[in-house]
Amino acid sequence: MEILRISKVATLQQDFTNAVLTAIEEGEVSPLEAWVYLNQLAKAIETVTNNDGLRQRVKEATAFEPQQFNIFEVRTSTGGAILDYQADHKVVELEYLLKERKALLDTAFKSREPIFDSEGVEIPKVPIKSYRKDSITVTKSKK
Repeated sequence: MEILRISKVATLQQDFTNAVLTAIEEGEVSPLEAWVYLNQLAKAIETVTNNDGLRQRVKEATAFEPQQFNIFEVRTSTGGAILDYQADHKVVELEYLLKERKALLDTAFKSREPIFDSEGVEIPKVPIKSYRKDSITVTKSKK
């Protein structure tokens, strides 16, 4: 499949966005249906852009100088080292203790009675910081 070169990408993106929003506003398509198709399109785009072969070719193409595509400039940067903190026994121990403490705080929050830790200290009821986002799950229909 040949990918077409488009010189007015930004204009086309805006036109597409406006067309989708207009179709929703005018009732040509339901907001949920539009969201489902856009969500699946985003997943397809993510799959293509995360392809290792494509990423390597892009890196090679921009290795020496930035590339310009209409209003978009592409540069690469070398990623830094990611340390293996799990190799340090103290980090592993502290993460375990933190996990245990969070579990106690969860239990205390849900409990009507006071909860005490192993040293006999009452676990406080911490306040709610925020709420998780609601979610919508999209799966392929079996039809």
